[in-house]
Amino acid sequence: MRGRLQREPSTVTQVNQQIKALIGSDPFLNHVYVTGEISKITDRGTLYYTIKDDTSALNCIMWPSAAKKMPYRLEAGMKIICRGYMDVYVKGGSYSLIVEQAVPEGIGEIYIRLKKLEEKLREEGLFDEKYKRPIPKFAAKIGIVTSPTGQAVLDIISTARKRNPYVEIFLAPAIVQGERAAASIAEGISRLDALNLDVIIVGRGGGSSEDLWAFNEEEVAWAIFNSQTPVISAVGHTGDVSIADSVADMHVITPTEAAVAAVSELSEFDALLAGYMDDLANRMLSVTADKKTQLSMRQLKLQAESPMHLADSYRKSLAAYPGKLYSAVKAAVVRDRGQAEKYRQELRYQMQNQLAGAKTHLRQAAGTLEGRSPLNVLAGGYAYVQRDKKGGGAERISGVHQLEKGDVLKLYFHDGRADALISSTDDTVFAGNRGDHDTGEENA
Repeated sequence: MRGRLQREPSTVTQVNQQIKALIGSDPFLNHVYVTGEISKITDRGTLYYTIKDDTSALNCIMWPSAAKKMPYRLEAGMKIICRGYMDVYVKGGSYSLIVEQAVPEGIGEIYIRLKKLEEKLREEGLFDEKYKRPIPKFAAKIGIVTSPTGQAVLDIISTARKRNPYVEIFLAPAIVQGERAAASIAEGISRLDALNLDVIIVGRGGGSSEDLWAFNEEEVAWAIFNSQTPVISAVGHTGDVSIADSVADMHVITPTEAAVAAVSELSEFDALLAGYMDDLANRMLSVTADKKTQLSMRQLKLQAESPMHLADSYRKSLAAYPGKLYSAVKAAVVRDRGQAEKYRQELRYQMQNQLAGAKTHLRQAAGTLEGRSPLNVLAGGYAYVQRDKKGGGAERISGVHQLEKGDVLKLYFHDGRADALISSTDDTVFAGNRGDHDTGEENA
């Protein structure tokens, strides 16, 4: 009957299992030798790689038991001869060569050129850590050298804007694949380096070794090395490290990681700024406290050395002399009344001498007190200035900064008092010829 199946259909699993059985029973596929060049390789303990010739590619798997026995490392670009057997992954419907042994047939021309260039640049110092520049913590201007139409530039810009919407972004569109890619990338780096940016991101969104070859060119390496602006390389290839990665100041895997490394979140800047403000406030409080302590100590010193304080000390000393004299006389009389006359004579003599000395000391003290008396200062042409407080009482005026126009002052001279009305003030510190300035009477 037309259109009707002649038998029950098989499941996908049954078909894949049948293919697996057929391949497993084929003597050729159970013990096969294959030669090809490695184009992609991933090491997860188990080696997953692809070998290819001019027209085809074959997926290969080397289990850890076989991989550990190899005395050398398999790398992209290496031409090898593989011995193993074909197997089918039933669940995925794919087949792979299970490699039991791999022997280098020879290294491809690309791989040879890469290794020679790496050695040359290493000897010239382009990979040295001492030339690596730190990436700024808070970059305000970043440059990007990549394709203007790829996903990489979108990832970088969107990530950077999310972390800090105020960051400035400068794009140098470049060809990132093909014969002209190296020159285009190098030109973009040089152009952005002239803009005085904080950091430059160079890269693309991944690809095969052939696709990423421009980032292994010497021209790109020197452009990165000669850049005065720190460079982050984000070529996007997890399997290998390109020459650009080795020369750059920082190497990350993806463009998104590059944006994260180049642009700090705005909240981090806010936290840092708040910390600086707190530190500044604490320092100001500490300085203010120190200055207050110094001021208090100086005030106490001035009070201790003031004329009034010295005069009071002299008065107390003089007041103590009569009491001391009386005590001495009384003690002498009590000790020996039989020698009263003798003591009277000695007492009279001592009293005269002590009184003479006391008078001399008193005259000296009076002279010192007179010399330091505020009245003498006032007699020298100075005045003591006070202003009535609004709430009652008076305050001493020690400087022009305390005065305002219209204030009424009381001026105390050595021979009397006068009142003055302030019409203007001038806080100029006079030094030299007073004739160059207004007189105090005019200011009053």
